[in-house]
Amino acid sequence: MNNNAKNLPETDPKGYGPKKPEILDLAKAALLSDQEENNGDFFGSTNGGGNIISGIEPYCVGVKGENFHFDGVCERALESLGETELNYWLIAGVTGDAYTQVYPKNHLFYAHRYCVSDYRILYDDDFSAYIKNIFGQLGYGCEYFTADDIAADQKLYRRMLMRYIDSGIPVIQFRKDFNLIIGYEDAGNILLCQPHEVSLEIIRIEFDNEYLHDESMKGWIFVGDKKSDVDRAKIFRDAVLNMAHILTTDTDRYSFGAGAFRTWADDIRSGYYNDKFLNEDDLWAVHMGFVACYETITRCCRIFLQEALTLNPDMKYISRLIPIFNREGAYSINGLDDLGAGFNTTLEVLQDAEKQKLIADRLELFAKNMDSVVKIMKDNI
Repeated sequence: MNNNAKNLPETDPKGYGPKKPEILDLAKAALLSDQEENNGDFFGSTNGGGNIISGIEPYCVGVKGENFHFDGVCERALESLGETELNYWLIAGVTGDAYTQVYPKNHLFYAHRYCVSDYRILYDDDFSAYIKNIFGQLGYGCEYFTADDIAADQKLYRRMLMRYIDSGIPVIQFRKDFNLIIGYEDAGNILLCQPHEVSLEIIRIEFDNEYLHDESMKGWIFVGDKKSDVDRAKIFRDAVLNMAHILTTDTDRYSFGAGAFRTWADDIRSGYYNDKFLNEDDLWAVHMGFVACYETITRCCRIFLQEALTLNPDMKYISRLIPIFNREGAYSINGLDDLGAGFNTTLEVLQDAEKQKLIADRLELFAKNMDSVVKIMKDNI
């Protein structure tokens, strides 16, 4: 197996691949007949044995507060296309992950999934439209294929993936979480995946029916051609203008923003945990993951907002939002740590009637601060 993608045009300094690769016309590719695919007329040659893209830097680096996987894999996929201006926090602002608390209804919890982009794929029926919209705002096309799509024509999608890898472009995979497929072996029968954790080695996965029918396997995202040159300041501006909409999203499956805090508070207040026997992993899924959500927001949302204000100095009201989101601001106060309900929580605390009231009241305060954010936004739009 080679250490670098073969037959590539000149690569960028980081070694991510071609500056101007010839990207697949995904709409046509999805409609290719078996005969056309077998002839290889559309796909061109691929490296039949194996290939891997080298030099892709770690993504979602926790010490930087980069906890949202979709934003991280998008950044790396776009870098492979030569994009240098669309960084993690800009993407997190576009998705809403940078500033939005989430919480599910009907107690359908997923461990380690606690942001807008995660919820849209886990709970929404039409995730494809959401993905296309996000990349569209960034000026790029893309296609999302579900596990069922891929299972229905495994040869076609395997060759599409191989062609992407051979062009130096990783494929985004949602399997348990968002990660990158950066290579293949055995003519695409083995997939090589780069997880976000810096210390973990490349994961080898067999591309077979078991993989495609694993309930954690949702699909692949192929990032396509650049559709337009979108001004970076405008992307930030539009993302800020969309904040009120995202923060007031409420469906029968989940709530965002103030609604998320209030739904969470209702669970605490009603004694949802009282008859539960939870281990540490369970506690993370039903409580601490949501602590991680707001703690990430309170420490890092200002990065997105400050850059938005720098590029759009006429949006002066952003300076009123930053203190609300800050860890030291009214939004967080002491978080939930002083109540024993933060990362330090135990099941005993969550089952204590007196603590339940205090925790729920604190979450209600967080909700009111999100109401203040929405009011500031609406007053200035």
